[in-house]
Amino acid sequence: TCKLSHNSLENIVFIENFKELYENINVNINNYRKLNTILIVAITLIVIIYCIYTSECIWYVLICYTTSVALGIIVNVVDLNKTLLMGVLIIPSIVIYLGLF
Repeated sequence: TCKLSHNSLENIVFIENFKELYENINVNINNYRKLNTILIVAITLIVIIYCIYTSECIWYVLICYTTSVALGIIVNVVDLNKTLLMGVLIIPSIVIYLGLF
């Protein structure tokens, strides 16, 4: 027999509420473009606020962020596989963790 704990019941209720919310959202082309714009602006603000909070060089962070956003948009516009961008993440990670940079 399988017993459900209180936490698992809360998770099921949360998932059901999330499914209802998701089903109620009607996304057409105009709303999708608006949603993407809102997300890019929100993430940009989060990046800037975090950069200011941690006292990092804002120009370096914005250059990296702009390059990342541009690469993500270019891959979608040109209709390439997003797995090609994994090299953008893997190669610098390998270089940094091996101590080459």
